[in-house]
This record gives sequence, C-alpha cells and structure tokens, in this order.
Amino acid sequence: MDEWSNEIIRQWDKQKIKNPFTMRTVTINSTTFKQIDEIIQLHNNNSFISGLMWDNNSCYMDCILMCLLVQPATWTKRFILNSNHDNSFKILLSTELNYLYRKIHSNTEKYSCKELRNIFNIYSPESIFTTYEQADSDEFLRYLFNIFDVGVKSTGIVMQELSWGKQYPTDKWDFISERIDRKATPIWNVEIFSIINKSDTKLYNISDFLKIKSIDRVDWSTYKKNKNFQFQLRKREIKIISSTFLCISIPRYNPFDEEKKITTKIVPVKYITIQENKLKLSSIIVHEGTQLEGHYYAFIEHNNIWYLYDDIINNGTPSLIGNYTALKEKYLETIAINGVLFFYL
Repeated sequence: MDEWSNEIIRQWDKQKIKNPFTMRTVTINSTTFKQIDEIIQLHNNNSFISGLMWDNNSCYMDCILMCLLVQPATWTKRFILNSNHDNSFKILLSTELNYLYRKIHSNTEKYSCKELRNIFNIYSPESIFTTYEQADSDEFLRYLFNIFDVGVKSTGIVMQELSWGKQYPTDKWDFISERIDRKATPIWNVEIFSIINKSDTKLYNISDFLKIKSIDRVDWSTYKKNKNFQFQLRKREIKIISSTFLCISIPRYNPFDEEKKITTKIVPVKYITIQENKLKLSSIIVHEGTQLEGHYYAFIEHNNIWYLYDDIINNGTPSLIGNYTALKEKYLETIAINGVLFFYL
C-alpha cells in the first residue's frame, strides 16, 4: 500500500472512527470517491478483525465464538444469528451474538463474553457455562447448537449409516440396512479408539478419520424383506455424504491414563471434498496443558490470511501469521499434537 493510503488509514485510526465507511462523505486531497472506496474496502477486509478479551477462564468460550463469527457459515447466519426465534432465550442470545459479530468486524473498543454469561445465568442457570470454572470448547459448541436446534433443523449436513449382519462362524456378511440422516449435527466426532495408542512420531491426515467403522459382538434380531434374521455380529459404517460446514472434533482426553493426554499427531488439510462440496479449512482450536487444566487458543483465517488468536495476549487482538503455508511452517507441530477442533466451510 502506498504512503498516501497509509496516511488515510492513520487518519482513521487517529480520529477513532468506528466505521470507516463514514469517510464516504469526505473528500481528501481532491481524491475521487472511487479511490477512497477502494482503500476503505482494502482496509476493512484486511485489518478490521478484533478479538474477545479474556474474562476469568473464558478461553474455551472465546475461541468457539471467534471461530463461528469471524467467518460465519450460511446456516450459522440462518439459524443462530437470525433473531426470529420462538422464545426469549434464543432471541436474547442471538441478539448478543450479533452484537459480538459486529464488534469482531469493527475493530472498536475491547469487549468480552461477560454479557453472554449473564444471559446463560438468567435463562440456563444449571449450565456449567454460567460460572468461571474451566470448561471444554467442544461441550460449549454442542451446548450452543442444542439451544438453536442445530441437528434438528436441516443444515445441509447429511450422514449415511450402513449395516451388515453375520452369523458366526460363517464368513458371509449380509447387508441389512441403509439409514440416511438429513439433519445430522455438523460436529464430526473422531472415534477415540481410532487414534489412541498410535505411533507418536507418525503424522496422520485428518481426512483419514472421516469414516467410522465398527464391529459389535451382539445377538441381533432384525427383519429384512419380511423375514426374521438372527445375527451374532453387526458391522456398521458411518460417513458424511453431504455437507456445507463441518467441525471435526479430535478427542485428546485419555480415559485410560489420567496423567497423559492423547497426543497422536493429526494434521489438517486445506480442503476436504464431500461429494460435490469442497470445504476449506477456516479455523483451528488447540488445547495446551494437562487433562485437568490448560488453555485454549485458536488459528483463524480471514480473507486468506491466518491469525493467531489468544484471549490473554494483547487483550485478545489477533496477531498476523500469513498465508496457509506460513501457518504450517510455524505451527504444524503444535496443531498436530494439540488440535481439538477443526472448522471447514
């Protein structure tokens, strides 16, 4: 950007203009309105992103809100940021989330999730998210989705479950059924047994965990073509067959060893293709610490530029990383070991 453009931006910062588009009514150095609009748009696209400040163990909540609101998916706008809801809790919550969305994209004074907690305290006092105790980002995301009936309404996520049965000791698997869930949750849970006790040195691709396969030893009675079948084994395969948004959840809690997290190295890919939909990595949440305590922070993309967001650093102001290549060069090892939530849209 040339010096003249930098001077314009310095004037905006100096005057603390909350919305740079107010400059539309001003002519500076006889510059055309078209030039001013171009610079305003450039400044808005690349610089106008703020972050939530830490507010007493709020990192788990702050990271989820930043990942949802910096680049909101279409259904997020439709179901969560849309204030046309059927009860006062949803309306008030949606209004506050809209307020936070505007704050994130306006680069104004610093703010926190304190008011959001107050709303939870009034309408959902039994929730763990009303207190200042440490909590889990994954649980908070599910809590938000449950409030707004995500997974009940159609959000564009379609899941397929195929089932086979087998009579022991025969080798033949009989196909039993196909179940299609057209209102599936956008959160894909990676199976804990698919990642636990794997090599600590090998890197695993996250796309390798987007299918769940299981075999159960059960006495299973089912009907197929009006006939009753008895099986001793059941095989299932579950996968996503359509999606416009996906949050992949990696379990790091080790139920077999309270002293050691699961540190299997899982690396993201920039794009995931599900049927015709090509989804792009938009943000990552990592957790550093032990199984009992720690800290969440996030990597977030905004207009093809990646930022490090940490609510306890620089009052939550995101710091510049660069493009996707720069992200991998600087933080791939940290993400591979500590990544817990990966957002694709």
